[in-house]
Amino acid sequence: MLERWLKLLDPKGKYFSDRIISRDDGTVRHKKSLDVMGNEEAVLFVDESKIVWQKKYGEFFASSCKQFKEDSKLLPDESESDGALSTVLNVLKQTHGILF
Repeated sequence: MLERWLKLLDPKGKYFSDRIISRDDGTVRHKKSLDVMGNEEAVLFVDESKIVWQKKYGEFFASSCKQFKEDSKLLPDESESDGALSTVLNVLKQTHGILF
């Protein structure tokens, strides 16, 4: 699953390369943390669930899943150029340009 998202967000490997951490990389089952990272200050994470994060990190985007509930299943898939993932990708590209 991670590979599919990575191909969608960064098909040429320009921004993320192999620097992606998924839930499978954690040290505690069903909990997410940055304990596998060396430098927490250089991390940006995007997640839809707060409950699996025991430690609170800086939060930039509140979860929107709850506001849509079951209605989201009735909607068509978002467009590649004007959806939430596209917006996140643009923010990530801008952030990458500033930092690197």
